[in-house]
Amino acid sequence: MKVKDKDGGATVFTIAIFFIGLFVGAGFMSGQELWQFFGKYKGIGVIFLVLGAFLQGFLGFFIVKTANKNQAYNLNFLPFKNNKILNSIFSFAQIIFTFFTVGIMIAGANSLYESLFLKSGFWFSVLFTFLVGVTAYFGIDGIVLIFKVVMPMLIIISAIIFFVTLRKNNSFSNVFLVKISVKDAFNALKDSLIYVFHNVYLGLALLIPFSKKVKNNEVSIKGFLLSSLAFSVFSVFILTPLIINSNFAVYSLPLLELSKTVSPFIFYVFSFFLCVAMFSSCLSSSVAIIDVLSVKTPPFLKNKVLLIGVCISICFILSLIGFKSLISIIYPISGYLGIIFTFCLLFYSRKAKIK
Repeated sequence: MKVKDKDGGATVFTIAIFFIGLFVGAGFMSGQELWQFFGKYKGIGVIFLVLGAFLQGFLGFFIVKTANKNQAYNLNFLPFKNNKILNSIFSFAQIIFTFFTVGIMIAGANSLYESLFLKSGFWFSVLFTFLVGVTAYFGIDGIVLIFKVVMPMLIIISAIIFFVTLRKNNSFSNVFLVKISVKDAFNALKDSLIYVFHNVYLGLALLIPFSKKVKNNEVSIKGFLLSSLAFSVFSVFILTPLIINSNFAVYSLPLLELSKTVSPFIFYVFSFFLCVAMFSSCLSSSVAIIDVLSVKTPPFLKNKVLLIGVCISICFILSLIGFKSLISIIYPISGYLGIIFTFCLLFYSRKAKIK
């Protein structure tokens, strides 16, 4: 889809791919985070996942529009730029949780190696961390290009796993034909909101600078709508096979393990592109941290190489907590912060209109 922005900004396709790419890391693509937030609710979880994707797209559009309106393109963000307390709280929280996000990707790389070779992935994760640090020195100029190449391949692979699983099981019966209690529906809604706001909150560090490229309102609307549709389909492709084969949920990378039942070729191709997705996501978050800290750190950390070394080492230490544990602890907390942040943003935007 080549829909050009008349002002020379981002296209519909670029916006959609970039926004989806912010969320497609180790947790999402492996199925681990979708299982933890939605899998246990089965059919109702899938429904709220799809609804959440459209809320996610709307929030992305709202943040980009507000960033452009306020001409604010960094973590000294929007209405908070004149409020030192709120600015400090949200900037600090953003940095901390971005550190944890990088840690999750490194832990995911460890789990990927263990799944492939059935042995400890410690030294592979060390190498992975080192390569992220080296690449981070040169920035993320090619990150959107990586997203454009990797995302379609991951969607195709997840679609193959989805349709093969569906063919083997003949129907969606054990996904949707289950009794749903009011309590389960409420919890599914709550987890959906936490998941969406977590995604948006942790994506701010890259979404805000990207806003400068989104110059046309109509293109922006279409781009975020396309991202919602694509993210919905992508998520259903990943989650449904895991609901049908819930015994795979015990693995750190459940969809990767499930892909072994499809074919060895799919398993190894999936492993390669999953590793690339982890790397690009890890790189994006690492550069976001470095860009922020480069202007806020003490003089002895002004050396870029030293700063990268310190940051990436902290992320590696955090990764030792473990992939599943990090997702189950960090994502809900950042989700609640995302909800608070969005309500503050809505409040200050409304206040600015009144003035």
